[in-house]
Amino acid sequence: MSSSVTATPWRIVSSRATFKDQWISIRTDEVVNGCGVLIPDYHVLEYPDWVNVIPVLADGRVLLAREYRHGVGQVVLGLISGGLTVDDANEPEIAARRELLEETGHTADQLQLALTSFPNAASHNNRVFSFVAQGLSFRTAPVFEVGEAVELTAATPKALIEAIQSGQVVMQAMHVAALYSAQCIGALKPLESTLKRVMEPSSQWPDALQISQSTAS
Repeated sequence: MSSSVTATPWRIVSSRATFKDQWISIRTDEVVNGCGVLIPDYHVLEYPDWVNVIPVLADGRVLLAREYRHGVGQVVLGLISGGLTVDDANEPEIAARRELLEETGHTADQLQLALTSFPNAASHNNRVFSFVAQGLSFRTAPVFEVGEAVELTAATPKALIEAIQSGQVVMQAMHVAALYSAQCIGALKPLESTLKRVMEPSSQWPDALQISQSTAS
């Protein structure tokens, strides 16, 4: 079944910056869409490009971060992630290596790009680059920003995917997409279902995920 409608770029009539700080810039465009309809205030969130990192330990487990996310008002399990800065020379791999070292204290012998995607093409102007980091070496204690509290966790890919599929763990969509992409390219080993703590134990995890204290080295 085909459609007679042709998707075409919108025409920007005018554009203005309506908000800007160190975290976000909001641009408001007056546009005419592909059907000729005038939209007087279309808001675009301008962000730097983002990176996700899936650090794979020597035993095949994946390092994850558990952090409070105020948008949903919950502590959320996620990948190592961050945004490109001016110091990254617009190179996603440089940003990925920096985030890996800052948030986990590890360096990686190899970074493999698993996925490039748009976080939300309807309202965001940026891209997200998702890498698999292998050949990890622990170098130093993680260095977090002031006021940032992050717990590190190690999970087997099987346990993590099962928890996501069952709804026991709800992650950011871009992180889930990165994990499935890494699995598709064969970068994640199908290990037995165990999820292990690498820092303080927590009562917040689903009972089915068999948690115990461990180390990330």
